[in-house]
Amino acid sequence: MEAAYRVLGGLVGRAVGMPAQKPVRVNIPRDRNQYRDKVVQSLQPLHDSLEAPTSVDTVGYSGQLAHALVDSGGYFWSKLADDYYSLSETARRFALEKMDIVVVGAVEPIIRLADELSWTFIASEVQVLDWSANRGQRGRIDLLGWNAESITLVDVKTVQNIPAEVRTGDAAQLQKYTRDLRPTAPRHRFKARALYVDHAGRTETRRVNVRKGGSHD
Repeated sequence: MEAAYRVLGGLVGRAVGMPAQKPVRVNIPRDRNQYRDKVVQSLQPLHDSLEAPTSVDTVGYSGQLAHALVDSGGYFWSKLADDYYSLSETARRFALEKMDIVVVGAVEPIIRLADELSWTFIASEVQVLDWSANRGQRGRIDLLGWNAESITLVDVKTVQNIPAEVRTGDAAQLQKYTRDLRPTAPRHRFKARALYVDHAGRTETRRVNVRKGGSHD
């Protein structure tokens, strides 16, 4: 089921990110509630598009819609849709059945972070570009929340079992993205969180040390 969890994780990231493809305000309760509502609303079009034929060769309009919806890159860059259609029928059913509860579970700690860290804006699936022209893109950050003083990177991870502490690879990725972003906002403090959510919608948010001095924020 490892492949099914990868696809499920991609779908969860897409659902919580769809309403924030452009920066949206989350600095008052009404704005945060609107963001939550839009995340939940995004589930229906994802379901409608993915409940399609079982192979890429026979995908019709619904499959084309899935390729356009499930990745911020759109129709021509949607590897996630290809990965979904490559799964067995059982694995696809698992991903779709679990998507709603995982997304609803994941959005709540995002709302709490926006409140606790006083975010003004949130934006999703933010590309980190490689200006050396070797690769073009260094990666993509699931969520950024920020105000006039600080920027928080959030990595949303769908897992079978929530780890007791942040996983080494997850911390390293957030630390790398922070190093890439820090020169673009030298006056801001940087923070990072790994948000783990399991297939039952249970969540844990782990702090990741990205401060220059080495202490946790």
